[in-house]
Amino acid sequence: MKALTLHPQWAEKVASGEKTLEVRGWGTGYRGPLAIISGKARTKADKDRRCGEVVAVAALIGVRQATPEDSEAACCPVTPADLVWQLGSVAVVRPGAWPTTGFQGLRHIEVPAAYSYLDYKGAVVKVAHPGKKQRKSDFLAYLERLERQFGPPVRM
Repeated sequence: MKALTLHPQWAEKVASGEKTLEVRGWGTGYRGPLAIISGKARTKADKDRRCGEVVAVAALIGVRQATPEDSEAACCPVTPADLVWQLGSVAVVRPGAWPTTGFQGLRHIEVPAAYSYLDYKGAVVKVAHPGKKQRKSDFLAYLERLERQFGPPVRM
């Protein structure tokens, strides 16, 4: 699965569903499941936040040029020079379940079989079969089924 590292405050907002657009200066052709890593770099404000672990898995739906109306969904000011990554079908990973180190850019990380469960609207659901890699089209269809069954993910 591809992964993106964010500062803890932004990773928390993505996991809660408050932040549905991630602002970047660069784009990607990738679409599909995206692990959201809360970076280990902490500030005083991050002392109670989850750091150094995957906090959520989202579907990267698209990448496009930012518009002035995107500031609210991005939780920060945007300029026309920015690109926004559209995130959807967010599922929260149990705290402490998937520790990892962050990195710059978009990279592939393995989904540990023991850590393949997500908390989606209070229900623990399985994301991947242990020992099997999952096609991204299967994963996106799975997240869509969850959203139809449970509704949009609950805010933390």
